[in-house]
Amino acid sequence: MTKTNLENQDMLIADASCDDSRLYVMTSSGKKITIPFEQIKSLKDSSYKVRSNFRVSEEGSYIHWPDNDLHMDLDGLMVLIDQSYRDRAKLESLRYNTVFGAGVASIRKECCVTQSEIDGVSEKEIRRIEKGEIFPNSSTIKKMAKAHSLNFDEYLNKIANLCESIVQTNKSAKKVMKKYGKTLKKLAE
Repeated sequence: MTKTNLENQDMLIADASCDDSRLYVMTSSGKKITIPFEQIKSLKDSSYKVRSNFRVSEEGSYIHWPDNDLHMDLDGLMVLIDQSYRDRAKLESLRYNTVFGAGVASIRKECCVTQSEIDGVSEKEIRRIEKGEIFPNSSTIKKMAKAHSLNFDEYLNKIANLCESIVQTNKSAKKVMKKYGKTLKKLAE
């Protein structure tokens, strides 16, 4: 088994059980995790009957509560109970948003579209997306795609290709970090 496979074993759910106030999760590597239901907003005020009505997916990637149509993976559960995990997840999200924002800005400039020419999205919101401060919802992405004469999938594929290029090219990644690094540091505080 490779190092990556061993690390990923911690991210799979082998088993789960609960009592009135807590969810108990066992990872595939044998690590035991306890999550108070008080930390899970969708289940916080639910009865024991609803809380205990869940199943672990066949591959162990998530737990599903059908009464609330709630799916939670181990990452989502860990963020609820572990501050250092929450901090790492926030930093990873900021990194992703920054690279995604750089891709958005690149496409916009390539198409000669200004930040104010995207119907239904404020210039301020576009600026914040491009800086990596926020991640757009699907409705906003559709409006951005339309402004670039692309459909939703074409637009996201174009961004994905640009993001991959940015991450794989050290020179580009350094440029992105130089340009957006202050935003990352500011948001990480």
